[in-house]
Amino acid sequence: MKEIVLRKTGQKLKLEQKEDGKYYSCPIDGQLLIALYKSNDWGLMSSCPHFQWEEMSISCFIGIGDECDPKEIMQLRRQSMIQIFDGIWVNLLVQKQS
Repeated sequence: MKEIVLRKTGQKLKLEQKEDGKYYSCPIDGQLLIALYKSNDWGLMSSCPHFQWEEMSISCFIGIGDECDPKEIMQLRRQSMIQIFDGIWVNLLVQKQS
């Protein structure tokens, strides 16, 4: 199952609408962070000095994994701007702390 969740905090990102989908970039340096296609798929997930992708298992994301720190996971979930669910993995785009 693939699912993409855009959170309200994602409004901080620079958005470029194109015919094939939406392209989200860093508002500071313009680095492309992700392309979300109309086919409900995505391409190019990259980080920059201001934003980074965090990957974790679904079990960790929902808090049932022993290998996960629940406080850290809750903080990442709250701070995430984009959440991508792909099978057993979740990728979260978060702003780096300065």
